[in-house]
Amino acid sequence: MIKLNQNITLLSQIISSDIFIYQQRIIQSTVKEKSFNLQRIVEKSVKLDLKENVLLISKNDNFFVIEFRIAEYLILVVPHLNTTNIPLDFHGLLDFGIKISESCSLLYQLLCKLPAPKWKYEFQTNNSPTRMEFLGKAKIEKLYSNEQNIFSAMSRLDETEFTRALHLPTYTGYIGSVFEEKDYERGMQDSLIHFMSILFYEGMKSNKLAVDLVLKVQNDLLGRIEFRTSLKPFIQTMQELATECFIALKKIKI
Repeated sequence: MIKLNQNITLLSQIISSDIFIYQQRIIQSTVKEKSFNLQRIVEKSVKLDLKENVLLISKNDNFFVIEFRIAEYLILVVPHLNTTNIPLDFHGLLDFGIKISESCSLLYQLLCKLPAPKWKYEFQTNNSPTRMEFLGKAKIEKLYSNEQNIFSAMSRLDETEFTRALHLPTYTGYIGSVFEEKDYERGMQDSLIHFMSILFYEGMKSNKLAVDLVLKVQNDLLGRIEFRTSLKPFIQTMQELATECFIALKKIKI
């Protein structure tokens, strides 16, 4: 019986990926079921007649799924959004395949205590025929400008301007809402972590705050984002956490 353990959970954090083990409709995973649409991944994956020693790299609805088989078990590795900026040409995919195969080889050894096979690579695209309509350049630039105003207000610890700017449409809010519509919790997490990290940086660099105190608050907030079951509604969650960040940094300055 192949089971998840602490080493595999740690590996998933190191390689910034979610790991799933599927056998006869039983799913083990390194994430809570509510934080990712497991059904969508599994339904597409278990239908494939995947042979052992094959590492399959699929692009499914704008995210990547890496699969391999150990006996009757199907193993799926889903890289987080921030690790999947991969060139879509053949050489780019091949380079990605070589890199991810090292992680999969280590995962294989952790699961069955045997050396990993020499993988044969297969690449596949399973994109949905539906298309998403994205905003035009002018609107994107406006959203980006609004977001920069938030960071600027944070750098001055200007509460009035910060509150005003935070309630305007922003680029992160837009991206997070797109992921929310697609029920992609990991995308929402990565977007919010990126936004909050910049917010902390802007507040710290301009106000000469004690680094150890700022990092303590930052680690707490980012950790809560990482392990939160759901970030819905995204924009409300973003505003609440950003406000909490502002209040905490202002207290540190005092």
